[in-house]
Amino acid sequence: MDYVNEIILERLRTLLKARLGIIISPSLSPRVLRKLQDYLEQWPGGWSGLFIEIDEKRNDLALKHLADIFVITHTYFFREHTHFDFLKNVILPDLQDSRQTELRIWSAASSSGEEAYSILLSMIDFYGDEYFQLDAGVLATDISRQALEKGVTGVYSADSLKNVPKQLAERWFNPDEEGTVIIDERLRNEVTYRWLNLVDPFPPFRRPFHVIFCRNVMLYFEEEMRSAVIEKLSRSLASGGWLIIGQAEDSRPARNWLQPVSGSIYRKSTLG
Repeated sequence: MDYVNEIILERLRTLLKARLGIIISPSLSPRVLRKLQDYLEQWPGGWSGLFIEIDEKRNDLALKHLADIFVITHTYFFREHTHFDFLKNVILPDLQDSRQTELRIWSAASSSGEEAYSILLSMIDFYGDEYFQLDAGVLATDISRQALEKGVTGVYSADSLKNVPKQLAERWFNPDEEGTVIIDERLRNEVTYRWLNLVDPFPPFRRPFHVIFCRNVMLYFEEEMRSAVIEKLSRSLASGGWLIIGQAEDSRPARNWLQPVSGSIYRKSTLG
């Protein structure tokens, strides 16, 4: 049996950086190491067999499973709530004033869906039931297959609702017998989930986005990769569109393509 060692970890760091742009911490928790060891034991030939599958045979499913081990997906609804306040109090009124009836919003690193549903709840809080008359919705993408599956099912711990306004929680979250809560089906239908590696070329989107949330993912990237990702995000924005990144992230690359508005919030010029 192969065991996880520094030689294997170094090769793994090189592989994940090259294929996914992810920078793996020099020190890994016992939980991550156990998950790596369990994953290794699934492969005939151990690590050699796994690297052949990913490197030579370009087995994307194996790569996605590997990414699930390293990507942190712990989050909660309305995390960094000032972003959602800005969405509701500034961005949505601006779109309403421009008589925009099609709202295209992208949660580019959606994790397990809490961010995407928080965006959706903010829109419903602003528009009320009129939201459902709009041509709107949220695209949610992530590199973690397991996180996306959780978002699709819409089942969460009750603790993750700590920042959800009471009236929204009571209307759109249904408690179950397991002590968890389930997002109302009507809301689940408003979010489209897709697997996406932000390092890869973006797919051809039908139309540019009015708002893109891309928060707390560029911490995994080196500076050159962060800059490349932000450039692609800016090109995916409509004229006058908004980019919101994590409050703890390096925002300097965004200034090359977008205008700073407030802290970690940027806007594309209305001229292009």
